[in-house]
Amino acid sequence: MSRYTACIVLAYFGRLPAHFQHWLLSAGANPNYDWLVVTDDERAWQIPANVRIIPMTFDACKQLIVQRVGVIPERMMPYKMCDYKVTYGLLFEELLEGYDYWGFCDPDMIFGNIDRLNIQGRMGKYPAMQGQGHLAFYQNTPEAKRFFKLKAPGVDYRTTYSISNALAFDEWRGVPALLMSNAINFSHDYTYVDIVPGLPRFSMFYSNNNVRHQLFAWENGKLLGYHLRGDTVSTIEYAYMHMQKRKMPLNDVKPGDNFYLTPRGFQPKPDLGPPSPADIRRLSRPELIRQLRHAARQVARHWRPAPPPEPSLPRQAFHT
Repeated sequence: MSRYTACIVLAYFGRLPAHFQHWLLSAGANPNYDWLVVTDDERAWQIPANVRIIPMTFDACKQLIVQRVGVIPERMMPYKMCDYKVTYGLLFEELLEGYDYWGFCDPDMIFGNIDRLNIQGRMGKYPAMQGQGHLAFYQNTPEAKRFFKLKAPGVDYRTTYSISNALAFDEWRGVPALLMSNAINFSHDYTYVDIVPGLPRFSMFYSNNNVRHQLFAWENGKLLGYHLRGDTVSTIEYAYMHMQKRKMPLNDVKPGDNFYLTPRGFQPKPDLGPPSPADIRRLSRPELIRQLRHAARQVARHWRPAPPPEPSLPRQAFHT
């Protein structure tokens, strides 16, 4: 049986994150998919064979939005592109010609084998797959390119695109809500790591695998999770990790090396296979400063100062 073809788009304006070379190599480890990076970051990269870099200024991209989508905020910042991800099939139509599916993704990710999401098994059955903004796929048809124009109560692309703030139109309350409201066949798989932002330790959304001591690793193209229960290490393979804008220092991890993904950032992984329980406890421990800042935020959130006492009336106020 022949495979379906797909091209995944990242449109990013500004300086790409420090780990972007690792992002590229993890994309390159998925040779059955092509990747398209539209950016104004002109730095030189080691580009895998299945990745194309398309130089484009943010102003040029905004002109394209005006021409093909027709609605744009008066003052648009680059982060607003999150809401326009669902228009990429139309926005970059010529660059996606010939593919069965197109998709979009984020820069704060490391990919394992994305076929862990059973992408190929679902293509042809579903015109849209995955409801989160960090990775999604749409059939490369005139109808699917315009799913963002569907109508549903409380969801309208013209309203979304007239507002400067990012409104997560690429996520569940946006286009996926439109699909479900219009009874369009839609499918989602949760075999990925989506890190909860703001916590000192790693914790995953939508997962029953969370434990106190856990970390992840990129090893020869696979994204592996190590979950410690007592002294027993469970190893689970995931499709990718979404770091949720978390700052992840590289810590001298070189492109092409295997590495751990920990609360302290990237860490070298010199040996193949799972780490020891002691190493998991050590590597999963966040920096003390991150723990203190989180504790301070929690205190500030739950502590409310007592209202000041009501001022007593002066004695003469009671004289008649």
